[in-house]
Amino acid sequence: MRELAATVLCIDHHPTRGTIWGQAILDVGSSAAAAMVHELVVGCGWLPDEAAAEALFVGIATDTGFFRYNSTSPQALRISADLMERGVNPAECYRRIYERNSPTFARILGAALAGMRLDAGGQVVSVRVTSDAHGGAEDVDTSEMMTPLLAIDGVEVALLFREIEGGKVKVSLRSKGARDVHALALEYGGGGHRNASGIVADGTLDDVHDRIVERAAAMFEDGAQG
Repeated sequence: MRELAATVLCIDHHPTRGTIWGQAILDVGSSAAAAMVHELVVGCGWLPDEAAAEALFVGIATDTGFFRYNSTSPQALRISADLMERGVNPAECYRRIYERNSPTFARILGAALAGMRLDAGGQVVSVRVTSDAHGGAEDVDTSEMMTPLLAIDGVEVALLFREIEGGKVKVSLRSKGARDVHALALEYGGGGHRNASGIVADGTLDDVHDRIVERAAAMFEDGAQG
């Protein structure tokens, strides 16, 4: 694996503690890796065709939560406007990405919301997705379940816990404004961004849930921001 990695160029905008890649272009200030790719290739004189423009737009849009995350920059919007001029249809992209949920997804979402828990005076919301609930449907993407959780009035941090194979729990963390869930994720070996991060933790669903919810609630003591 490391021998192969030594031949790879990595383009990324995630914070990193080191890299195994042969070469790396890292810019944690960029809204999306796709925005970095756009600047790189256009700087070399290449102009994307309609298919490439759509791929780049999707990369930027999904990394920025369709331009609603704090990471959305003027640069990302300028690039997206240029890609639209090359034929990208944002409404169609959104429909194909986010409006094709399966009945299984709807059932999992319903079961998760039914067991919703609020902590820290309603500022932290958490839900659990058990292996029984998703019935082994490992291909169901539960990340978009965070959207209705963050839409709850007063909620600043949303946590979704999902049982996965190997006795592990996948934790999705989202936050609003200055609340830094990336710092929380790092404490448990995870990573990501300030407002959107993830963790894969060993342990039972109940144990992992209680430990991380307790730590998330502690973020709100004495007015701390992270």
